Amino acid sequence: MNQAKTSSRRARPLLRIALMLTLCAALLLLTGLSALASDSWVESVGPPSPDGYPEGTPRGRGVMSLNAQFNLGARELCAGELLTVRARWHPAEAAFTLGVCNNNTGFLTAETFTGGSATFQMRIPRDANYMIHISNPSTREVSFHVADQLD
Repeated sequence: MNQAKTSSRRARPLLRIALMLTLCAALLLLTGLSALASDSWVESVGPPSPDGYPEGTPRGRGVMSLNAQFNLGARELCAGELLTVRARWHPAEAAFTLGVCNNNTGFLTAETFTGGSATFQMRIPRDANYMIHISNPSTREVSFHVADQLD
């Protein structure tokens, strides 16, 4: 009987670790690739948009399924800087959301566009760590290219 209690006690930490790993994996799946997309370059498999990258520093390209969202290019920005985010996507009639997320507060400023290309500008309100936010609110898959420029 004592042996069963001892092995049960030894198994508890292993079960906790397994549970934590499972929860972390589930969180990554639920958040899409946003946790992995914190790099300044993200690429996903799929056909590129027909016109290639818009003007600026390339930040990501790929194919997004409907309702998918990503955060790209985490970096420190200073108050007063003007961040311009440009995107091209296909099909042009699909909706595409561009925005900027403050990683320190989680506050997101975004706008949804149609037409196959768009420009989103934001004057940075305060020094913080920011990421470009993109999402696909349309009812179909969208191939995209995203670039940005800081002035």
